[in-house]
Amino acid sequence: MLGVAAEHAIRPERLRLSPAGDGGQAGPGEVRIGAVVTETIYLGTGNRVHLRTDDGLDLVALEQSTASLDERADGDHRGDRVTVRFARADVVLLSS
Repeated sequence: MLGVAAEHAIRPERLRLSPAGDGGQAGPGEVRIGAVVTETIYLGTGNRVHLRTDDGLDLVALEQSTASLDERADGDHRGDRVTVRFARADVVLLSS
């Protein structure tokens, strides 16, 4: 995903989600990857969103209740295609 064979971490709240195809090109220092929502868990003040990237990586994002996935009335986002965005600077190298 980052072009380096190593283990990385990123805090779930640093991941931003938008519907697939939204947002244009990645900005300087920004990473964008395609993913599918595998589960959404309502937490009261937000949602925990489990994702599977196009490369098969599992991610977890935390979104405030006013964020992008709230627009869907039924709350079931499983199978939705999204774009995951984050700043490269937010990624922490765990091991190489």
